[in-house]
Amino acid sequence: MNVTQNDRLKQVTSDTLIVGVDVGSQTHFCRAFDWRGFELS
Repeated sequence: MNVTQNDRLKQVTSDTLIVGVDVGSQTHFCRAFDWRGFELS
């Protein structure tokens, strides 16, 4: 399936929550962003 980066960006709406997780050996980090790119705490 050929999905371009632009196609993925079109799927992001105001109802979308983007979560990034960094799983480390001792400490784990998580960040959440809304559809505008603002970080949520």
